[in-house]
Amino acid sequence: MRWRDTFSSMTTAHLFALIDAWPPSVLPMFKVVAPASTLCWTVDFLAEPVGKNSDSWWQYEVITDQAESGYGHAEAHIWDDQGNLIAISRQTVTVFA
Repeated sequence: MRWRDTFSSMTTAHLFALIDAWPPSVLPMFKVVAPASTLCWTVDFLAEPVGKNSDSWWQYEVITDQAESGYGHAEAHIWDDQGNLIAISRQTVTVFA
């Protein structure tokens, strides 16, 4: 993943917004559109995005740990273009379907 907008220096806020752009991982499991809401979300930044800009690529991998009875929990890891783990995102989501 990376930004479409152009800027010369990426901040933690830029990276946070890029991570937030992903929908909850349980939603693609539905065959129809389902309303959902984040119940709890944390992002742990392990490093700053130093030396990165809008052209920098990021790898995002999410694993849905549990999904049942209208709730789902997922953990995502975000790496920079050098393979360094930069952030870990954990989300609990409620699905109203």
